[in-house]
Amino acid sequence: MKKILKFTAISAILLMLAGSFFSCNNKSEELFLTIDETPVIIETAEAGAYSIAVSSNGVWTAVVKNADWCTLTNSTGSGDAVITVNVAENTLYIARNATIKITSGSLTKSVVINQNAAEEPEEEPFLIVDEMPISTTAAAGIYSIAVNSNSEWTAVVENADWCTLDKNSGEGNDVITIIITENTLYTVRSATVKITSGSLTKFVVITQDGIEDSEYPPILSETKWKLVGIVDVQTSDLTVFEPQSCNECFTIEIGTYGQSGVVSGVGTVNQLAGFCDIDYRTNSIKIRIWTATFVGGDLFYEELFIDTLNKVDYFSLDNPTYPRILYLYYNDGKNYLKFKEIGD
Repeated sequence: MKKILKFTAISAILLMLAGSFFSCNNKSEELFLTIDETPVIIETAEAGAYSIAVSSNGVWTAVVKNADWCTLTNSTGSGDAVITVNVAENTLYIARNATIKITSGSLTKSVVINQNAAEEPEEEPFLIVDEMPISTTAAAGIYSIAVNSNSEWTAVVENADWCTLDKNSGEGNDVITIIITENTLYTVRSATVKITSGSLTKFVVITQDGIEDSEYPPILSETKWKLVGIVDVQTSDLTVFEPQSCNECFTIEIGTYGQSGVVSGVGTVNQLAGFCDIDYRTNSIKIRIWTATFVGGDLFYEELFIDTLNKVDYFSLDNPTYPRILYLYYNDGKNYLKFKEIGD
């Protein structure tokens, strides 16, 4: 009897040890998921394939979040594996990113994929300017030219000091302001604004009217004058030229051009020719005259007549009706030539 009990006790102990052994061996291993979560930087916009190493002891899945340009070759697996990431070419001019999410049970890891933008092609240079001519009155004024460009440009006024620009260079889109002074001439004048960007050039022509005849009429146009003599302003002394009996001697005739035109005349016996510039706003006058035909004679008074006319600075008129008196001043107004208007 004692032997049976002893055997039973031993058997029970062995069964307990065996159960404990099997219980330890059947306990499940702890789940893990390991990946390198360092962001993937793709420094070009080109298509390519990239890899993510997965280390796990369980089943896992991988998905791409909100990016159809990024796909996975193998999106499910178990244990250790490598996921291939396929990235399409970026044709946009902005960078983009995608997130790959890898899950195993309750474990989740993420990897961000960053792809650079496509390089923008170099833009062809362009220069757009409204080349419609600008027409103005004789009054001073300010006008503008809009420049549309994608590069640097320069602007200059060609051959016109009465027209200036507020800027002579710029870049991109801008507005050039044109400052035009008053035209005191009777003649129309023009200027050209030249705008250049690289090999591209645009031109804007500016035309300004002369002053109206009604405002400052060309009162010396088509007139003929006979010299009375030279007067000293301080002493009022009058010097007359000889021969006084010659009606055609020491005469000048101003042509029909109003402000700038032909001057002709007679000295003693020689014909004179030249030109004049007159500003009726300021009464300034410049005469350039010389002997056109030479036939001899006494030249003393003729040479004095020519020399004095070429020194004249400004003029004034007496008598509103015919015959008027014309005063041509020189020597800083200290002397003047006195003429009387004569008919043809």
